[in-house]
Amino acid sequence: MRTRRWRYIEWVGFNRTAATPRWADLRGSELYDHTTKDSVENAVEARNLVADAAHADVVAQLSAQLRAGWRAARR
Repeated sequence: MRTRRWRYIEWVGFNRTAATPRWADLRGSELYDHTTKDSVENAVEARNLVADAAHADVVAQLSAQLRAGWRAARR
């Protein structure tokens, strides 16, 4: 998902029969801060910040938003 500042990704298993993500099967995640000037090389995505303790609150918030889905964002 993308916000004005962050790009957050969760890699999870997928139930093909039900066509739904299996959120409990988290295989990896990524967090990138896009406040710095972007470049052709996309240098802002050179460092994954997801494991940085300073961003734990951001990860928790974005993860909850992602899992709630786009319909929840419309409220």
